[in-house]
Parts: sequence; structure tokens; C-alpha cells
Amino acid sequence: MPNVLRRMTKRVRWAAALTAGLLLTPLVLAIPASASGSGLSPGERLNSGGSISAGGYQLIMQTDGNLVEYQGSSVVFASGTAGQAGNYLVMQGDGNLVVYSSGGAWKWQTATSDHNNARLAIQTDGNVVVYSSGGTALWAQSWRQTAGGAQAYALQSFVHYGWAASEQTNLVNLWNRESNWRWNATNPSSGAYGIPQALPASKLAANGPDWQTDGQTQVAWGLSYISGRYGDPNAAWAHEQAYGWY
Repeated sequence: MPNVLRRMTKRVRWAAALTAGLLLTPLVLAIPASASGSGLSPGERLNSGGSISAGGYQLIMQTDGNLVEYQGSSVVFASGTAGQAGNYLVMQGDGNLVVYSSGGAWKWQTATSDHNNARLAIQTDGNVVVYSSGGTALWAQSWRQTAGGAQAYALQSFVHYGWAASEQTNLVNLWNRESNWRWNATNPSSGAYGIPQALPASKLAANGPDWQTDGQTQVAWGLSYISGRYGDPNAAWAHEQAYGWY
């Protein structure tokens, strides 16, 4: 567990309780269906009040600063950036989808840079997806609270760190042990939270305001932590095996 030395007895009890009766999740690329409907090409943006739509779904950059997907009047997804009038959305040329303030500060992102010429699609099935130029899903609204989606997102993020795809096995092992890839996993003793078990949980906010409910935001923070502290997932997993925390 990041930045915390804790007694192994507590760590073992927590891990046993977390995984009891649960099947460890394999790495599965839960790729959404082919894009259809409307979207944003590299360099395009949604200004305040702008929207794109497909089928009965609409993605709106609201005037209150919140990026929201609606099905009719029901909210499907929100960026959590309300209260910041003048925000706008950009599908950047480097592949990152970003909500910026009127002053140019980032407020929310998909953290999908290093995928040049990626595009955004809102689909007729309601999914909102960032696709690579080759058609691979990099981020998806439907992945936010699924283990398979979090793992798919993590694998597509490896390019940012220069990690080999073969390291996915040890990343899966690491976060299977820590949280079973559950976005809402909470350690009852320490309060560590989310897929990477950040402690304190509020550290996850560094990667976006939706850190409490979006597994992809948590994964983005966790990968950055692993890179900075250990270099790669193999080294992080080795530390976890040796000491019971990472």
C-alpha cells in the first residue's frame, strides 16, 4: 500500500477478507462496439454550451462547467467539474481528452496522451469512447466501474511509460491482491481506497475530480505512482511479494 509501512498481520487479514469468495479477474480487453454517431476529431473542441449526440444520447459541455452525458433527462456520466463556468472540452492531437477552464487549466482528463490522432465518439449504444487512430479503445465511459474495463485502460496506458505488454500479468497480480480491481475497495483498517489502494484516498484527486467513482482515474494515478516509486509493475509486484505492500 503506497507510502505506508503497516503490520503484516493486518495486511494479511485485509487481503484474506477482500478476496474471500472472489474470483481473481484476468486481463480482458472489453473493447466497445465500433464507433457510430457523432464525435470529435483531433484538435476539435466543445465550447461551453456545445454538444454532440448519437441515438438518444447527448454529451454536453454545460455552461456550469460540467461535461455530462444524458439519455433523455437522465444523467449517464459526468466529469464532476460543475461550478466552473466557461470550461471547454478538447480532443487533443496527442490523444488526450481534456476539460479546460476558461483560463487554460486542466480540470478533467482521460489521461490518454501518447496516442496521436485519437478521436472521441459518442455511440448509439450510449458509450462514450476515445479511440486510437487504429480503432482501439483507449478510454470508455462504460469502463469506469468494471474490473475488465480498468484492466483494458491500464494496458493501453503502458505506452506512456514505455512498459512492455508482458508486464500486464504482474500489474494484474498486484492489484488483484490489493483490491481485486474494485473501484470502491476500502481497507477498513487504514482507509486506503480504490484499485491501487491509495493512502490517504484523497491522493487520487491528483488525477481528476471523479476519483471516488471512476476506476480509470484511479488506474491513471496508480500507474504514475508505480512508475515514480518502482519504475515498472514487475518491480512493484516483487516488492509486494516480499513485504506485503507496495
